[in-house]
Amino acid sequence: MEKNAFEFRDVIIGQVDESLKFNTFTDNYDSETFDALCGQDNSHIFQTGERIFYFNWFYENFEKLFEAYQIFSNMASRDIFKRLICYRLAGHHSFRIGASYTGRKHRPENRL
Repeated sequence: MEKNAFEFRDVIIGQVDESLKFNTFTDNYDSETFDALCGQDNSHIFQTGERIFYFNWFYENFEKLFEAYQIFSNMASRDIFKRLICYRLAGHHSFRIGASYTGRKHRPENRL
């Protein structure tokens, strides 16, 4: 587990950097949800402006995000929190959240 906000930042940026360098996912986009919001197919568009916006947001807020991270009581929750941040920074072409619903009786119908 990361001991401070700067270590937390470095772990996130390292994972995002690796994902941007090595991954090109073409099946990691929910067209039904996201295309309905904007009215066009963005599944194959790497949105550089969004990446810049979220990197700036992350660098401005990583200390607060680390504080939130510390509130989670178990490693599974902390891991999904980091994965969500990585997904937001890298985008759907480069990072899969990897959440698993196996072993659960009910899969959530609504996504956030």
